[in-house]
Amino acid sequence: MSLLSTLLNTMMNSVRVEQALRKVGSPQKLVNLVGNRVRELSSKTQKSPPLIEGAQGLQQLDIALEEIIQGKITYERLEPDPGPDAPSPSSKIIR
Repeated sequence: MSLLSTLLNTMMNSVRVEQALRKVGSPQKLVNLVGNRVRELSSKTQKSPPLIEGAQGLQQLDIALEEIIQGKITYERLEPDPGPDAPSPSSKIIR
């Protein structure tokens, strides 16, 4: 199951997703931010530790969402906003 389908399945009934979505503002930004963070948490070569207390027992998706909710991570736009019809700009995680 892909990260996107997992996130969409979780969106149906997840309070965490709703809270994180309010912080980020759009589902596309949330999917990108969570996807990048889950890759960081699961990387075998450059593993990044959770930034929240009590992460033991949580799945990486839940850890990423909780980090967003608690304001531990956010994103930064790397390109100026080119308009509504342009492709999504790149972003990076800010800690």
